[in-house]
Amino acid sequence: MKYFARFFSHRQSGYTLIEILIATSLFATLAGAGIAAFTTFNDRQATLESAKAMQGWLRAAQTKAQALEKPSGCNQLHSYRFTTVDESNQVTLTAICNSSNQLLGTQTFTLAGGVVADVSTTLDFLVLRGGLSINGGASPSVALIVKKLGGITYRYSFTVTQGGEIREGKFL
Repeated sequence: MKYFARFFSHRQSGYTLIEILIATSLFATLAGAGIAAFTTFNDRQATLESAKAMQGWLRAAQTKAQALEKPSGCNQLHSYRFTTVDESNQVTLTAICNSSNQLLGTQTFTLAGGVVADVSTTLDFLVLRGGLSINGGASPSVALIVKKLGGITYRYSFTVTQGGEIREGKFL
């Protein structure tokens, strides 16, 4: 009996293997959740950044049209055309000259971070009278941009009105 009493009364300090395993598994679970949350945040920010860039390019087209900024070889500026293509990360900005719709001075921009346009859009910012010609006279335009990652899709929508106002958007 004295042997058992002496054995149990002399405890060593430190952690048991079970305690270490539990602490390690809790740390791994919390780290995994943090990484997943950061990835989601990062993808939403990439989508938002591309939407803001697209709005900036729209404003550039609008400003060039209002300032009558003609590319070389353009006698009479009709409008500036902003174009997106469905499932593409390319955006084009083109000067439309003369009444024959001669295309000059095309600039191409790329949406970053795996973001693509969700719909094909053609917007003509008109000179002189201002305003906007949307897809041949359709109602106000909604531009959607999308970031797809695995099964998750982030959609950001903003509106360009018939008067040419570029409104702030939101995630859908």
